[in-house]
Amino acid sequence: MKKFLISSQRHSVTASQRHSVTASQRIIRPSIRNTILFMVHFLVLGISSKVVAQPCDPQADFALNFGSGCDVSFLPVVSNGAHFWTFETVGTGVASGSNHPNPTHTFGAFTANLRRVTHTITIAGVTYSCTKEFYLNCNNGCDDRIINYIVNGCNVTFWSVYSGVVWDFGDGNFSTLPVPTHTYASSGTYIVSVSLANGTNCRKTITVDCSSSAICCTPNFTAEIRRECSELYLSLNAECTIGGTHNWSFSPVTQGACFDVANFFQGIPVQGMIQLTNINTCEMPAINVRHIYTCPNGSVLEQIQTIPINDPGIYIGINNTTTQLTDYNCVLPGASYNGGCTVYSTGYVEINKTFTFSNSLVKVHPGEAGFNVINSNVFTLNQNTEVSANMECSCLWRGIDVLNARMFTDTDATIKDALFAIRGRQKSRLDIKKTHFLKNFIGILATDGLFTLLSFEDNEFDGIGALKDICVLEPMIADILVPANSGSASSLQPLVPVFYSTNFGLSGLYMERYNLQLPSLALAQQNEFKNLAFGIMAFDGNIKIEQNCLFRNIPAIFSAIPKRSAGIFFVDRVLNGVNSFCFKGNNGGANDFQDCYQGMQIRSEQNIAPTRIGITNTHMNPVHTGIFLDSRFNGGEMIGQGNLGDFVGIKHNKIIANISGPALLSNVGISNLDYSPGITDLEISNNEVEVAYSSGLVAGGTTGITAHGAVGSDPGPGVVEVDIFENRVLVSNGAANGVGFSSHPNGWIRNNSGGNLAGGNGVFVTSGQSWSGIVVNGNSLNNLVACNDVTVLSGVDAGLLSVNMSQESQIIFNKLEGPGNGAHFEFDCSNAAFHCNEMIDNTIGLLYDNGAETGDQGTSSVTNGNKWLGTFSTWGAFADNSVIVFNSEIYVRQTMIGDEIPPSFDPINSWIIVTTDPNPTTNCLLDECPAPAPQFFMPEARFSNLDSLIALGVDTGWGAERVWQHEYNLWKKLTDHPELVVDNPVAEYFMVSRAGSNLDAFTALQTGIRNNLQVDEAQQNNLAALSVMANIEAEVFALDSLWQISEDSLERTQLQQDIAVLDAMYGAKKEEHQALCVNLKAQRLAAVGALMAQVDAIVPSNNSESNLASVYKIYLQTVVSGLEADSIQLADLLQIAGQCPWNGGPGVSYAAVLYQGFTGILPPSGVCNPVGERTKLKEPGAGLSLYPNPNTGAFDIALPGTCQNQSGWLRIFDARGMEVKSIYFDGTTSNPIHLNLSQLPSGIYMARTSCSGSDLAPVTFLLPH
Repeated sequence: MKKFLISSQRHSVTASQRHSVTASQRIIRPSIRNTILFMVHFLVLGISSKVVAQPCDPQADFALNFGSGCDVSFLPVVSNGAHFWTFETVGTGVASGSNHPNPTHTFGAFTANLRRVTHTITIAGVTYSCTKEFYLNCNNGCDDRIINYIVNGCNVTFWSVYSGVVWDFGDGNFSTLPVPTHTYASSGTYIVSVSLANGTNCRKTITVDCSSSAICCTPNFTAEIRRECSELYLSLNAECTIGGTHNWSFSPVTQGACFDVANFFQGIPVQGMIQLTNINTCEMPAINVRHIYTCPNGSVLEQIQTIPINDPGIYIGINNTTTQLTDYNCVLPGASYNGGCTVYSTGYVEINKTFTFSNSLVKVHPGEAGFNVINSNVFTLNQNTEVSANMECSCLWRGIDVLNARMFTDTDATIKDALFAIRGRQKSRLDIKKTHFLKNFIGILATDGLFTLLSFEDNEFDGIGALKDICVLEPMIADILVPANSGSASSLQPLVPVFYSTNFGLSGLYMERYNLQLPSLALAQQNEFKNLAFGIMAFDGNIKIEQNCLFRNIPAIFSAIPKRSAGIFFVDRVLNGVNSFCFKGNNGGANDFQDCYQGMQIRSEQNIAPTRIGITNTHMNPVHTGIFLDSRFNGGEMIGQGNLGDFVGIKHNKIIANISGPALLSNVGISNLDYSPGITDLEISNNEVEVAYSSGLVAGGTTGITAHGAVGSDPGPGVVEVDIFENRVLVSNGAANGVGFSSHPNGWIRNNSGGNLAGGNGVFVTSGQSWSGIVVNGNSLNNLVACNDVTVLSGVDAGLLSVNMSQESQIIFNKLEGPGNGAHFEFDCSNAAFHCNEMIDNTIGLLYDNGAETGDQGTSSVTNGNKWLGTFSTWGAFADNSVIVFNSEIYVRQTMIGDEIPPSFDPINSWIIVTTDPNPTTNCLLDECPAPAPQFFMPEARFSNLDSLIALGVDTGWGAERVWQHEYNLWKKLTDHPELVVDNPVAEYFMVSRAGSNLDAFTALQTGIRNNLQVDEAQQNNLAALSVMANIEAEVFALDSLWQISEDSLERTQLQQDIAVLDAMYGAKKEEHQALCVNLKAQRLAAVGALMAQVDAIVPSNNSESNLASVYKIYLQTVVSGLEADSIQLADLLQIAGQCPWNGGPGVSYAAVLYQGFTGILPPSGVCNPVGERTKLKEPGAGLSLYPNPNTGAFDIALPGTCQNQSGWLRIFDARGMEVKSIYFDGTTSNPIHLNLSQLPSGIYMARTSCSGSDLAPVTFLLPH
């Protein structure tokens, strides 16, 4: 059955059918073919003043005659009467009908389907019926649904389920109408055929009897007016539907009511629903319906009924149709509505005049219905107005679109149950105050153009579920992005299209490319976001929020992103000057973030113009993760320092991270993840963080303040990237770490000290068995840990200070107090300095295991100044057997004066040297605490004990690949710090011996890439200066908004002049930006050829060199191709990134960073075998021989045969490259040469000489005492 539309402006038939129908509603179908199908059933059942209820009345019985093919003829037992036949193939949903006394019908090719034929005959006003069912095994290649018809005398109505058909009526006439009615000139049998667009051609046989005409029946009808969601319908069911014509007219029972429709429809019989629109049923209790039925024999019958309206309201809009609000002036006259009558809206209602709803209830039909505010008009919702979907409607409505117009909401207005409550499009201006956004998927959406948020205060965004279903609106969220749930805390979270869920609303604000500035408000006026997956989602642009927003109950249960919810989610992707994020909280006046899974997740995908960050005075209590800074995508970087105005870094915040979350993530106060090779400059200071393990796969990720990087992402020494200082961190309930670096280069942890449990700074482990107070692990390079206090009341598994695979780190002036290992070193910590630290009342004061190695920590004359104070339950210091003593450290303990009890030392590996000097010489690297800011103090690079071993080629048993990596790092160090080579023969020997090698070639290549392909500081500053473009654009838009509403001609003229000046400035900046981009691209392309030649000239000698060359080659190739990698290049990068870094070299981390930049996916790390016990020293080949080695002082040095009868000098050097002894030899000197070196301090030494004009391979030896 059809739904038809009644409107005083539009008298037309719609094709939209969007409602299910109960049995009591008779028949409602979504198309003409179904209308006629059910009309057939009414033809069978509707002509009755009296119906004999029998399964098969004898008077209606009939015989079947199966002809050839699919043709069946029917012969009634009684011929006199008015006949009607229906022919149905069960399961197809269609049927045909005929009033021929003895018709022939052609069935379609459904051999397995049951056929049903019903015959009715009316004799003397009584109707009899008989139905027979049978199977017909025939196949004429035609689908029953292609041709359907109703025969009514000589008039036959045809229809098909297919579109684009051509009808051949078998009498020389044709039609292309979808539902033609054809009148045959005479009775007879006709072959009707249909041609479809796909070439299919089908036929059916029909019989026509022009002497057969239907008798006239009553004009009776039933009618009902009811509301479905927000649409009002008049349901009409005519009792008589056999032939003839119907004429319907409608009139209001109340004169003057806004309703004027006459002679609405006539034609084939009506069975359906009519949508009533532009009608105020508050003023009209009923309508009159008049039905005039003209029978086929010419008789005219009439019936009038008054149909009550029991659902008062104002009905505007037409489903699936755009209409203007001025169309409804009859029911919504003037510029406002303030009444007690509910307004029901369907379709797209355009607000094409300035209009206000005050104290109104507006119900919007579900689906694509909504309001469009256009053409500089102003749409206002205020005084407790509510715009929502009906309770009985199960789907969301679209929302309010504002385009080149203005919208006000104020005074407890409510927008509810929408997909996007308000969508700000181009040149829209929004004043949003004291408004409730309830149960919407997104509160305010602004993605497709510049708009202005003129005011924003005292609003509530509550996405509490369950929301209504999305239904037909799902395509509208295809461009809405969320971070994917990748499963673990450190895994990448690429942006993916959102998947709709009814659990919670997605976001209060969702914006792209917008400069959002929300000024300070009194606490009672601040905006509140709660029960949402994200409070605010912003992509690109500049965000500055100052004491303006509160976030409550941001849970981690949104089905599309169950582990990635956040109060604020900000992503900087597009290079358009410098984008920034600034947030200033209420400084304890209120909790800015409460019961949030994540407080903030800030993501940078910008490496040319790093994202600027400032987060201060913000309180988060409780949260699962407080602040998550994510720079793992496309080389993203962040900058935040105290001297950059609003971009102060992360300062003066209080975070309590102790609520539970998904199983794979652990609690973190502040987390910075930076996998990129660029430069980050970020300060994290003066924060108070309390972290407690509440849930997660393991407690190991639970950390107060942490910075993560990728192995080799930005190797030191270099500019300090993250400076963590003057913070207070409390660790409880088994949380893993207080403060830490993991695979992070060039970071500082300093001056977190001076407090106690009652207050002040430091790291405090208060309860539970934690991992460490401060941790530096995972190949972290060149970090400083200085002047920190770690106090443990419960216990730690690793150490109050845990250093694991961290090279070049300097750990000085730290105070480590409480049970557990004071300082714990593991694996390769080469060139690490551990100076002037205090270990107090530890289990083991200093622990070395798992092959730990650091640098030379001191000698008997120069001590590192470490102190052991109090008592130690196990050892003062201990090293397991895997430690190579001379590769680690020689400690000097300062004996304390007074009652201090000296700790005991591991008796097996007694590498602690105790001095009784109460004032030994110390080398603390710092004069005193606190450690100054990075610009005032940077530890000097030094040539270490380990560097000597590498330079001299001592075989340490590490294997060729790892030795090469040490040589690679040493070459870079000496290249960057040539002062270390001066007056140092060991370093000089290394540089001379490796000159012209692949190490030299790779360094030259890296220098060329840095100088030619990377953006230099001046270019970065130019790009940053271009951020003024966004500010100009925002200012132009603000002036344009004022111009739109100004009524003062002088003011409008001045505004136009100001806009013209700004437009000129914007154009100049845009040209400057384009020119800079063109120059950068040309610079890169011009340099690639020469750099590629350098790569091709390198012949790799090992796997590490091969990986490095391959990665550089792929990088240079993608520079030419526009930084896009093909499948082969991606496969090569993935293969290299999957290797163990110890075996694959620095190319492993470079490959991982490139692969992630191209795909957004960080490849899995390679698995490395654990470090086993190392072998003893081996000599580097033919040359000098020295034995026994090691020894306490007496050595024999044998000269090779090439030195017989030769003269020369045998020279001894210490680990710093300083000559400490020389001996002249000639042909009379005994061989071996006997040496007594007991007067030299303990340490590693090198002996070298030359014979016959060439240098011999040197030999190194250990002199312990």
